[in-house]
Amino acid sequence: MTFDDILVPVDGSEASLSAARHARALAESFGGRVTLAHVVPNAAYLVGDAIIVPPLLLNELDENGKIVMDKARALFEGFSGELATELLHGDPGAAIADLAKERNCTLVIMGRRGLGGLAGLLLGSVSNYVLHNTVCPTLIVKETGAAGA
Repeated sequence: MTFDDILVPVDGSEASLSAARHARALAESFGGRVTLAHVVPNAAYLVGDAIIVPPLLLNELDENGKIVMDKARALFEGFSGELATELLHGDPGAAIADLAKERNCTLVIMGRRGLGGLAGLLLGSVSNYVLHNTVCPTLIVKETGAAGA
């Protein structure tokens, strides 16, 4: 099996950046493509019977997502392979699993824990969801710092 289409979810955490470093190393070894994906979580409020998404909050989350993507993209400076980016909206676990299936990814590489707080004490809730809801192999990496991969 070759890992020629690698999906890397990034959330700005050191764990997700470590995953991106690993993805770059593998993609360079196999001549593969890397897709960096950031998912802006649902930001809706239930007010009475209506669901409201405040435009200012959505804009702020989108801008933060672009900053996260820029930080991850910087790790690929000088990368000889193909690099793509995806800024998605919705439930992070489901969005990542759906994207992996849609693109027929051959590998998902992601951090063990992201920015999820208490929900990610052992294995992050997003990484756990992706691990159990994708058909391609999923590599979960620990934080390794800037000298990582």
